[in-house]
Amino acid sequence: MWYNNKAVAKKGSERSLKIEQQERSTKLKNSMCIGSRTIQKRILLKQKVKLLRAKARCKRLAETYGFSKTRASIICDEKQRADFFESCVKLGGNPTDIAHWMTSELQKLQKKGDSGNILKKITPEYFVFIINLFSARKINSSIAKQILQSVAETGKNPEIILREQKLEIITKDEELIPVIDSIIKSNPKEVEKLKNGDMAPLEFLTGLVMKKTSQKADPQRVKTLLKNQLNINLIYILFLC
Repeated sequence: MWYNNKAVAKKGSERSLKIEQQERSTKLKNSMCIGSRTIQKRILLKQKVKLLRAKARCKRLAETYGFSKTRASIICDEKQRADFFESCVKLGGNPTDIAHWMTSELQKLQKKGDSGNILKKITPEYFVFIINLFSARKINSSIAKQILQSVAETGKNPEIILREQKLEIITKDEELIPVIDSIIKSNPKEVEKLKNGDMAPLEFLTGLVMKKTSQKADPQRVKTLLKNQLNINLIYILFLC
């Protein structure tokens, strides 16, 4: 009898222990679910705050600098990119020029390679240096693109690249005129069309001069010198048209 009571007590104890373990397990699962939901809520909240901040920043840049929504959204698409833009402006870069080159050539380079790594190599200081050279017409767009590509690949200071590769543009008319005269002499048909008021050959002839000078001439200056060498007056051309 005593033995049976002991066995019953043991079974009751085991059952109680099992129930207690099940309760603990249930509480733990519930706690984990609550914790998981809390973490998810926090993540969603952070994402929402991040999105709201990006939208506010995008709106501010658009209003401050007169950017289109598309251009502003490209700049603010990534925090790193938006930080890069504002750093460039603080360094004295022209906001419009910086935005234009960021949403065109810099974006192309980022799409080709590691976006974050590109912005580590092309620092705001390097970028502003290149864009300011272009704005001052000390280099043309072709050279600016070439330097950007070199910096993206090597991370080297653009000033050193400029000097090592001798990428300064030809600014002296006396250096350009012999090249222009040679192109004029080699393309009589295009020259005749130009003299008769057809402006299309002007781009063609300019392209030939640019090729001859390894893209180191200023295209606008080349066009002016072409007109001068051919005694073409803009008013005269408009009259013919």
